[in-house]
Amino acid sequence: MSEVRRDDIGVWIGSTDYDIQVTPVNMYPREPESLFVRVYARPVPPGQYLGLALHDDKQRGFRFDDISISDTRLECVRHHEYTATHKTFRKGFSLELAPDMIEALRAWLPPLRRIARVARAIAKEVETARGRVPTRDEQSRIGRIVSARVFGACDPEWSVTVGQGYAPQLEVHLQTPVVMALLATCGTDFKTLAKGT
Repeated sequence: MSEVRRDDIGVWIGSTDYDIQVTPVNMYPREPESLFVRVYARPVPPGQYLGLALHDDKQRGFRFDDISISDTRLECVRHHEYTATHKTFRKGFSLELAPDMIEALRAWLPPLRRIARVARAIAKEVETARGRVPTRDEQSRIGRIVSARVFGACDPEWSVTVGQGYAPQLEVHLQTPVVMALLATCGTDFKTLAKGT
């Protein structure tokens, strides 16, 4: 039976053999809309917090189209950084999973994609208002705000309060009508979000 637990802005899905962490990538504008997908082998014997990292790419995630799920397999492959000269080489991993893990991934990926999209749109709006790209810390706060809206069913104003922590300079730009409208588009019905992107 798979075990699902939320983290800061993403989710951990675990089985007896693996832990898979899926987190929206908050690196606007350097990276496109994408998700980090990290895979850990469960420790033997159990008891350690994390097992061996089988895939933990800290530099870039997988675009939404790079992630595919069949009835038995999770596949995450992307074009290499040097795609201009090596277009056919792809980089990533493929993992056979039990049906309950596949089912959990299928349910959680669309809401996580929604968080990535809305957080990126808000970061772009904040950049337009301030004349500079939000810092990495500010983008993490924006991700937490959107996550609070999607997973916590918070109304837009409360999700800003919950997610931002103490960041008064950022708060001014998060209270604008455009950002509030973007937060309102997130959706808070998990079952509806899980059915589509």
